Amino acid sequence: MRGMVPAGHSPDGAIILDDSEGYWGGEERQTYPILELMRAQGYRRVDFFGHSPGGIRPHCTSFFFRSECFLFEGTEAPRRTFW
Repeated sequence: MRGMVPAGHSPDGAIILDDSEGYWGGEERQTYPILELMRAQGYRRVDFFGHSPGGIRPHCTSFFFRSECFLFEGTEAPRRTFW
């Protein structure tokens, strides 16, 4: 993903980046090049923090999306689960 978002990505889609809490540019540089790339490509980000199964420290999963993302259309009825 160096320099651009994958070519097959739909403009109304979303990208999920798991374990996004670490420094992606290396501990010595303490930078986040993937986050900077996504921001430069016009993506917004929502972070979800929590513990992974068997994990001691919390982890982060980041969702990247643009304003036309299907997740925010609100055209579908809520899913109902029956047991």
